[in-house]
This record gives sequence, structure tokens and C-alpha cells, in this order.
Amino acid sequence: MRQCGQCMMLLAWECKKDMALRKFQNRRRDSAQQNWDDEVVYRIMMAIAAAVLLTAAVFLLVPSLGEAFGRMPCALRAMTGLYCPGCGGTRALIALMHGQLLKSLYCNAAVLYTILFAAVYMISHTLKHITRGRVRGIHYRNRYCYVGLLLLVGNCIWKNYMLLARHI
Repeated sequence: MRQCGQCMMLLAWECKKDMALRKFQNRRRDSAQQNWDDEVVYRIMMAIAAAVLLTAAVFLLVPSLGEAFGRMPCALRAMTGLYCPGCGGTRALIALMHGQLLKSLYCNAAVLYTILFAAVYMISHTLKHITRGRVRGIHYRNRYCYVGLLLLVGNCIWKNYMLLARHI
């Protein structure tokens, strides 16, 4: 009888060790997955940054192209008379380039949020790559995208409310 009690205790101890080992392995796998996700997001953002810089260079070299592009009307606004979630994005970007933060926020808050987040994310991960992991970069989380989406939808609702209810 005593021997069975010891076997049960030994079995419980082994189960506990096995559970702790599995938890540790899952944590390592989750960490490895997070690092892979961060690396993919970093590379995508690097490609987007390169495309934005290339586009900016084209607009600087061919000023008439930039003027024509700036006057393109919003298709949704032209068809329905309502603002789309991205309306004001170009004006917000131009205001931001001129250092007018409040005007940029007024035009479209998602633009400022996106640029600030992208800058912080890119700087932290660039430092992580330069220092070979000694500086930790911020991790990508879906909630960052949800905040940006909330800002876009909020901008759309607010502008259309002001248009329809206040006729502004």
C-alpha cells in the first residue's frame, strides 16, 4: 500500500514536470512566432517606406505630376456626396509636412497615428538589427491596427455628421 502511494506521488511529480516543460516549450514557440511575425512586418514596412520615398522623389522631380495628383477628386465623394474614411488624408499629410500637427489631426487623425507608429516601430527594429538583438524592438500587436481603424471610422462618422447635420 505504501509503495502505491509513493508511485502516485512520483507520477504526480512527473506530470507536473511534464506540464512545466510543455508550458516552457509553448512559450518558446510563441516567442519564436512573435519574432518571425515582427520580422515579416518589419520587411513589409521597409518595402512600403522605400515605395513612399521613391514616389516622393518622382513627385519632386516632376512637379506637374504632383499638382495633378493633388487635384484628383475622391470617387466616393463624387458619387454619394459623403466623405470616405480616407478623406482628408492628403491634406493631413501635407499639413504634417509643413509642421502643422493640429491641422493634420483635424484633417485625418489616422495619418498622424500611422506615421508616428511606423516611425517608432521602424526605429526600434532598426536598432534591434544594428545591435544584434541587444535593443528590443516593440512587438507588432493587432490592437495597433484596431486603433488606426477606429481613427479612420471615427473620422468618417464625424465628418459626415458635420456635413449632414451641421451642413459644414
